[in-house]
Amino acid sequence: MFERITDTARRAVWFARYDASLHGTPEIQPASLLPGIMEVDKNLIVALLPAGADGYARLWADAQALFAKPLQAVPPDTDLPLSRQTRRVLAWADDKAARRPDPRIEPRHLLWGLLHEGGPLAACLNAHGITLETVDAGFPPTACQPDPGFRWSGFRRWIAGRLRPLTKLLVPHD
Repeated sequence: MFERITDTARRAVWFARYDASLHGTPEIQPASLLPGIMEVDKNLIVALLPAGADGYARLWADAQALFAKPLQAVPPDTDLPLSRQTRRVLAWADDKAARRPDPRIEPRHLLWGLLHEGGPLAACLNAHGITLETVDAGFPPTACQPDPGFRWSGFRRWIAGRLRPLTKLLVPHD
């Protein structure tokens, strides 16, 4: 999975690690991932916020308020592991990206994973108007999604007509 993460998404995870060290958490929590995404892809967040750039500062403050009272900062050279929840967020992002024509994981996929994981961070994003649906709307349509106007009944009849002669050839007759 990590070989498919874009440089921008890697920077978001790096900033999440930095944010976690500032708050003194022993692991990189999903709450640290949102400020990381906001740091590296401000245009994405502003585009998704109904209030636009005006809501950016409020979202930043609300995301920082999700942390408990700051503990002693962790030294920058200390390795911080990903928490179980953050690994699930990355797995959701990986799954979402794998279903796309371009399987690279971008900050939008990380944001989608945060929303899909749920919890107080997703509630904070939803309160600001960023939902799974708004993030999904920014993804280009995949090649595997059927056209809504496609007539399956006609297609099934066409396939059945083409396969009937083949099945007579393949099925052994006694």
